[in-house]
Amino acid sequence: MEAEIDADSPLDYAEFQLFPSRDRLCCRYEACVCSGNKVETIASGLLGQLALHLPELKNLLSRGSNANFKLQPPKNLDSSLWFTKSTLTRFLRIVGSSDTLNTTNAIGNEITQLEEARKFHLSLYTKDHRDHSGDGATAKYSVIVGAPSLTDCCNLNGVEPQIKDEVEIVSSDATKNELLRAMDLRLTTLRGELAAAFNQVAGATCSSKQVSDMEKLSQHFGAIDLRSLCKNFSMSDAQERFRNIRLQEEYDTHDPKGHCGMVLSFLKKRSKIIEIVAAHDIVFALAQSGVCAAFSREANQRICFLNVSPDEVIRSLFYNKNNDSLITVSVYASDNFSSLKCRTTRIEYIRRGKPDAGFALFESESLKWPGFVEFDDVNGKVLTYSAQDSIYKVFDLKNYTMLYSISDKNVQDIKISPGTMLLIFTRASGHVPLKILSIEDGTVLKTFNHLLHRNKKVDFIEQFNEKLLIKQENENLQILDVRNSELTEVSRTEFRTPSAFIFLYENQLFLTFRNRTVAVWNSRGELVTSYEDHLLCFPDCNTNNIYITSDQDLIISYCKADSDDPLSEGNAGSINIRNILTGKCLAKIRATNSFPIGECSCSGCCNGRNCSSNMRIRASRIRSTVAEALEDITALFYDEERNEIYTGNRHGLVHVWSNCRSYLPSHPFRLQARSSI
Repeated sequence: MEAEIDADSPLDYAEFQLFPSRDRLCCRYEACVCSGNKVETIASGLLGQLALHLPELKNLLSRGSNANFKLQPPKNLDSSLWFTKSTLTRFLRIVGSSDTLNTTNAIGNEITQLEEARKFHLSLYTKDHRDHSGDGATAKYSVIVGAPSLTDCCNLNGVEPQIKDEVEIVSSDATKNELLRAMDLRLTTLRGELAAAFNQVAGATCSSKQVSDMEKLSQHFGAIDLRSLCKNFSMSDAQERFRNIRLQEEYDTHDPKGHCGMVLSFLKKRSKIIEIVAAHDIVFALAQSGVCAAFSREANQRICFLNVSPDEVIRSLFYNKNNDSLITVSVYASDNFSSLKCRTTRIEYIRRGKPDAGFALFESESLKWPGFVEFDDVNGKVLTYSAQDSIYKVFDLKNYTMLYSISDKNVQDIKISPGTMLLIFTRASGHVPLKILSIEDGTVLKTFNHLLHRNKKVDFIEQFNEKLLIKQENENLQILDVRNSELTEVSRTEFRTPSAFIFLYENQLFLTFRNRTVAVWNSRGELVTSYEDHLLCFPDCNTNNIYITSDQDLIISYCKADSDDPLSEGNAGSINIRNILTGKCLAKIRATNSFPIGECSCSGCCNGRNCSSNMRIRASRIRSTVAEALEDITALFYDEERNEIYTGNRHGLVHVWSNCRSYLPSHPFRLQARSSI
């Protein structure tokens, strides 16, 4: 029956009724969508224009058929959440406007060409500066990538630059500066024009998620031109978002006087940041010592410490967006640090400086080692394990009520995926028993055994939507489709056991981390892309140094600095922002491109321009240089709402990187977080 469908509800299908005409240019269509028992007509237009972007429809018309045409999403509901009325409506509006589509594609192509030209010139300038400076340790000039200009400056050891050839070099640099400045100005103009044209034809200003959904729809149905446009728009938006990002603030988690009469001496010592979480205008930083501090981005000062007891050692943090609260997982000296204790506090109370206004969670549970608590933001659930009783319990993340329990001493591990849980039982001689449950109520969906090679260690068993990934030592990767038992193998020479995974459920992709490198794979075990110039700083792949955006399109991570960076000596690295699917690096925050414009600490030898010598930022509370702030980063978080990156280092300092521009808010994508003793 004809009824209005919610704009963001997933659709069952879209059907196009075709109206033929003797004049093929006048053939029209009418589109209606179905969701549940509701059917709604959403658009009509010229059939020929639509057929240009839907290969299946084009083939249908080429055979002279006038039958109605259907678009259906992928069978997996979790991977088709983009197939909504609002996304399809935008799609039809854009493909129906051929002139605007041609214009936006032309702008996108010019942006791509200009970026390549800029990259080429920058590589030449970098080589030229290295030729002038000799080795990097006494570099007289530095290339400012991503800043409005390239600039000469003091050498790093404080020696005044020589006068010889100064006029020629400065003149040459000025010409290069002007060229790069012109390129940057043109890129900014083009990105603005692309955004305006795209939003105009879409009918409204589109968020990054809405553009991402259109790109997924275009990819699934073969609309190559629109997919390319969406990709160009997304990349352009991301590059503009991170352009000229700068070190803005510095916070310190260390309190030399000690907080609230701390009885544990190590709580009073300065230690590295191991986790950062942000909610609204508050940044939470957890130090390895167990001290957690909350800072206000509005007031730029510390609000309070989250340790409400003198002997509390906080081990992990989780922001619960369901009720706007922060959950802390702690151990206590009074308990010999043997049990995990959870506490929830509303963000509003923390903002008022009242961290003790929260209350304890899961008090009935005995979470002694090897017990754990795991927060699953994807499904809105909490999983606890009491090793003493061998009982797993599932709680609702909205109100913390217990939903059901699993009592079986043979369960060795549980893997959580959207909508389901995989129970891995004690291995038998030639197989491992597995069971898949509904995460909502614990209903058993499937029970089966998976054959294993005898006497071979199991490297991992992971669940990825409807697929299982199984790898044994020195054996091929096996990908099992649990719906039809179809088995795919990937050669062990192509897929080596990684040290960590990150699963991107919506995009049907997963990331692997091995030997500081990152690779992207699809659900069929095919390598999508790898990042050759994206070497992570730490070999153990600390995921607290990696952030995946809510649209699952960008990865922000702490990497080793480029070899041509004159300030990359010591432990200074770079923060890299990269498109996950294409592998394209969109921006880098490094020592040579993050100086505030016009701020310089040297005595006039760089004519007041950006200086890569030991420059200090203008704000008195920032004691670190940019290079120092990029040394030994141990935690990283990207606030998508404020468009700010927060980093923590081994000294317990938190640094804020921002370009002071605001963007449309989105819902942060969070990985499942498991805490154990």
